[in-house]
Amino acid sequence: KEMFEHPDINDIAYMPAKDKDGNMGWNIEVGGLLMSTRCEFALPLDAFVPLDKHWELGAAIMTTFRDFGFRYNPRTKCRLMFLIDNMGMDAFRAEVAKRYKDATGLDLAPAETGLVPKEWTRRELLGAHKQSDGKNWIGMVVPAGRMYADEMDQIANVADTYGDGRIRLTVEGNVLVLGVPDDKLDAALKDCEAIERFELAPRPAMKGTVACAGNQFCGQSKINTKGYAVKYAQMLDEKFDFPNGKDFRMHWTGCPNTCGQ
Repeated sequence: KEMFEHPDINDIAYMPAKDKDGNMGWNIEVGGLLMSTRCEFALPLDAFVPLDKHWELGAAIMTTFRDFGFRYNPRTKCRLMFLIDNMGMDAFRAEVAKRYKDATGLDLAPAETGLVPKEWTRRELLGAHKQSDGKNWIGMVVPAGRMYADEMDQIANVADTYGDGRIRLTVEGNVLVLGVPDDKLDAALKDCEAIERFELAPRPAMKGTVACAGNQFCGQSKINTKGYAVKYAQMLDEKFDFPNGKDFRMHWTGCPNTCGQ
């Protein structure tokens, strides 16, 4: 409901929807991209597929791009939006629909009623929160999204000892431990607090900082984004008192490709 995964900046976006009979499925959007030369939200394909046909639809889109897209020449146009520009949305949809029908025997249905609100407010993910099944998740900030092997081991131990063994990573690079029952919550929180760099209730700048991989792991980046991001967030939190209840967002990207967005 909160669009935490930012599907609309990806080449293929599966948006929750229901058909007229109440069956769950996906409305499809295509062509989202963040580049140094162009940034676009995904466009509606005017297509609905049942939950169990997501793979066939994805394959139809990807093979269309494989056969007609700008994969190598020029390399700067190796994204789906440039193919849609070249073919036009109607022709692109027709080709995808043909391949989808070849794989499934089904016509590609038009878009149905979407379940994503037009306006939404981001929920708080950090700390302890109730799940729909009555258990709890625990969210922790991972500074600038950089996690080390010993920290991964500690998180895994918390998930296995107190939760249901599941862990989720957010697009901001933070971590969630799922399925913690009420009678184990206090002990789980105590072990989470023992992970030295992670925080259950961070101050605003550290909480709202996102960074790309940086030049330690990416040849495109010009600077150590993660190192500078953590240092700068710490400095800001020490120097300023940010208003309660106000979101603070600071995104670091080391080159024009905007991966840190």
